[in-house]
Amino acid sequence: QSIINKCLLQIDGEQMRVQGLNSVPDWQADRIRLLVTLSCVLGGALLACLVVGVILTRRFFAQRAANVLLKERQLLLFTDPLTGLSNRLHYNQLEEELALCHQPQAWLVIDLNNLKYINDHHGHLAGDRLLIRFAQLLQKLFPQELLFRMGGDEFLLVIRDIDEQQASRLESRLLSELDRHSLLDEEILPLPGAAAAIGLVWRASSACSLLDTFMLADRRMYEHKRQSKQAVPASSIPLGCPVA
Repeated sequence: QSIINKCLLQIDGEQMRVQGLNSVPDWQADRIRLLVTLSCVLGGALLACLVVGVILTRRFFAQRAANVLLKERQLLLFTDPLTGLSNRLHYNQLEEELALCHQPQAWLVIDLNNLKYINDHHGHLAGDRLLIRFAQLLQKLFPQELLFRMGGDEFLLVIRDIDEQQASRLESRLLSELDRHSLLDEEILPLPGAAAAIGLVWRASSACSLLDTFMLADRRMYEHKRQSKQAVPASSIPLGCPVA
């Protein structure tokens, strides 16, 4: 018993208590460390997502701005600045698509008469106003169709998905509208003859050559112009005023 007592005297109870407490797992501290670790991981992931989101957003807006700029450049490139119609370059761009189109089409080559006379006797601004009014009339009559100013006083109208009888009626409608609406400035006296010469060709399908279609429409336009000249008495034509 004396040995036991001696041993007990040598044992530091307080130290053993502290050691015992330290040896017990602290679950609360482990949970805190785990939460801190998870928070750091999630914070890093959110920061990475935020950085990626900012980069992608900037790229999106940069690409959209580039697309808008490209469309604006194409619009300037393919638009006639005076009339707002598509120009010859745009026609060249669409030529292959039109050649492969299987729908029946009406091709109308239109030449505006008297433009040279207006330019020579009333100035080029009056001639410009004539071209603008004519383009506006075409847009009003054919808002969904392909309209081109091919150059000078020559225009091209392409109407898709149309039969031959409808094409002929549309040509007559255009001529009638030109007779009803004066395209000249008020101070300019009405000029004799048709306001425009029209050459119509109905293209049944893509089997018909696009070049042949255009050339035939062009020849018919000049034939219409020749007939218009012959129908106008020479005494009714102002000095220096050709119908062409």
